[in-house]
Amino acid sequence: MKFKICVLTLLVLFTFLSANVLAGTTAPFTMDIVYYVDAARSDDTGNGLTWATAEKTIVAAIADVAAGAGPAGDWGHIIVVKPGTYTENLIINDAKHIGMKLMATDLSDMPVVIGSTAGSATVAIGANADNVLIKGIKFKAMTGQTVAIVTTAATCIDYRFCCTDQKRDTDYF
Repeated sequence: MKFKICVLTLLVLFTFLSANVLAGTTAPFTMDIVYYVDAARSDDTGNGLTWATAEKTIVAAIADVAAGAGPAGDWGHIIVVKPGTYTENLIINDAKHIGMKLMATDLSDMPVVIGSTAGSATVAIGANADNVLIKGIKFKAMTGQTVAIVTTAATCIDYRFCCTDQKRDTDYF
């Protein structure tokens, strides 16, 4: 008897949710979108959705996340970065960056991000982008500057297995 009640309850719940999704009153489940970055690419003309169409710069992949599928709040997208040197300043501050993961493909050969604009932060994470994870990226400063990672986000920003110059930081900056 308990089994029949459980099955009936699940059937009613499934029918209700399916009807709401089809009617457009409940958002359907969406998977994280993975964007790929490869410094060896010639330019940023790809869509970043495969290694064959990878972006050349991390900045372009961050823009892809902001312009990507799904409404604001459809968060948690992943940017996977191949080893290489990326001379750019990263600005992460869109509602679609909430829960974004910026990750190296290989922790033994970490990609290097060198700040490209004097007086600016190498990485700036704004108030619109909470719960960002950055894993396995090495940050370096321009000549004569120090690495600056600035955040005004209200909640957790996690820099796991990142480092600056010769210091590997397995906790946080």
